[in-house]
Parts: sequence; structure tokens; C-alpha cells
Amino acid sequence: MSSNKICRPITKIGKHIFYSLVETISWDFVDDNVLSVNEKFTHLIKLLNSMYFEAFREKKVNISSSKENLKWFCDELVHMRETLHFLNSVCKMNNSPENIKMRNNFRKQYKTAITHAKIRTNDNFIKESPNKSKAIWKIIAGNTRDKNYSNETTINADEF
Repeated sequence: MSSNKICRPITKIGKHIFYSLVETISWDFVDDNVLSVNEKFTHLIKLLNSMYFEAFREKKVNISSSKENLKWFCDELVHMRETLHFLNSVCKMNNSPENIKMRNNFRKQYKTAITHAKIRTNDNFIKESPNKSKAIWKIIAGNTRDKNYSNETTINADEF
């Protein structure tokens, strides 16, 4: 069973956009003698709030209650995934050959790190298992793509 949640994730690209927006603020209202300190502060908060909503967009997230436990997905991979998302965003904004090359190289590193993490986890699972053959076949069965495959045919001998 799953449900939807709306959030505003704070991402690297969002931070970059937010900082860029803050740099464009006209600070003339601070020196304005007509406004009181409270009005200046309220104006600043409104500015920052609107920039926050612009930089960090709402995102609808699907939350699953029967979440699969990925034992191989460690903190290092989480950090690498966030970095890859950032590099993808940079490439969307500035599609230069250097950015594309950097993103592609990092993507290769990320895929390699995922492969090594899965292998380590599977090795540990097999080593800790009392029946190593059964553990190996469990891993193989878990990685097969089409579980509904059948080699049965509807053609009989006469039609063949």
C-alpha cells in the first residue's frame, strides 16, 4: 500500500538557485528611513520566503509501506546519487562538453560502486548462510527479470 506526500527537498541545485536569487536582492529597503525595523524585517522575511518557494519546488513523493529493504544501498551511494542528480541538473542548465564528460565519468563511477556494493552484500549473505547453494539460488532467483516466463506453447503437434 502506498500514499503520496508533498515535500520541498533541499537539493544542491536548489541551494545554488536560492543563493543566486539572494544575490539579486536590492538592499535599498534597509536604508529606508520611512520603514520601521519590524517592517524591514517583515519585508526581508517575505523576500527570502518567496525565493525559497521558487528555488525549492514542491515534489510529490510516493511512500510505500511495504518498502523493500536494500541492504546494499549505503550512505556513500546516497551521497553519490545526490551528486549525480546535481551534475544532471548542471548539464541541463549548461550543456557544455566538459560538464557532460564530468557527468558521464561520475555516472560510470556510480554504476561501478552500485555493482561492488551488491557483490559485497551477496558475498556476505552467502558466507553467513549455512546452506551456501540455497543462498546462491536465492540470489539468482531474486535477480531474474521475468518470473512469469513459461516455456509452454499453445501449438500442438498437428499444427506444428
